[in-house]
Amino acid sequence: MLFTFASCAENDTPETEMPVTFMTSLQDIESRATVDLFESGDSVNTLLCAVYERIKDENGGYRYEYMMNGTADKIGNGEFFYTPMLVKDKTYKVVFWAMNNTDGVPAYQASDDLTKIIIPTTFKCNQIELDAFTGQSDDVTVGASLSIKHVALKRPFALLNFSTKSTDLAEAKTKYSIQDDSSIEANVTVSMESIATEYNAWTGEITSTEGEGTYQFGDASILDMQETLNNESYNRLTFCYVWPVEDKKAKCTIHIKSGETSINTVEVKNVPLTVNYITNIYGELLMGASEYDVTVEDPQP
Repeated sequence: MLFTFASCAENDTPETEMPVTFMTSLQDIESRATVDLFESGDSVNTLLCAVYERIKDENGGYRYEYMMNGTADKIGNGEFFYTPMLVKDKTYKVVFWAMNNTDGVPAYQASDDLTKIIIPTTFKCNQIELDAFTGQSDDVTVGASLSIKHVALKRPFALLNFSTKSTDLAEAKTKYSIQDDSSIEANVTVSMESIATEYNAWTGEITSTEGEGTYQFGDASILDMQETLNNESYNRLTFCYVWPVEDKKAKCTIHIKSGETSINTVEVKNVPLTVNYITNIYGELLMGASEYDVTVEDPQP
């Protein structure tokens, strides 16, 4: 008589999948004294997600293997909820990239695993569509109880602001018979020793060009925004998003005009830039004073 025995290997045990919710939020900067659209993150409306599983390697350590991707839409107050189905008792890490997507056109092209995000050249660096935030979760081991994992996202680049004294603006308006602030345009060229071309959201690494390059601005009317520094009133002229590469500093050439009338051209050298920090350039940018205040501030002190 022939007997046949069927064995059940451990890895044949059905895996139990469970929903795990990740709540991501854009960095809270609403407490700052002056917050405009380009600082608030309001243009960011789409979240890309990449799930990595932690796997034990042959040396007894661990490595991460990309498993799947997903998306989520903003629900308000800069929050996104992403709920993938993950296997109980396994450990994962999730990477996030939040950006603008208008009418199905994303501001950035990204690989599914978010290791290759193309920094676009189709936008000018003072367009709010370029705003973006990134981050990743801690290791999450899927357990029996449901929980929400919170991840705070931060900008992977620097925000650069240009402001002139309100008295300087008033003097220029009188000299050039300017009636409306909106007729004044600020165009800036930001020159750096190398320009970022790609970003890896998994490692945080930036790929850049060799040799000097520039970030190009689009002509834009000065911003309707005032602020105070050392008891002096300033008017914000313009802003841009700039990707710092290593410890390299920037050279900013600021050209101010009203219609066809050139008002002033100013050059500021050795401008420091730090990821997720705001660099502010203050001075008398319209009437040509040669001294400027450069400050670097944490957007979430």
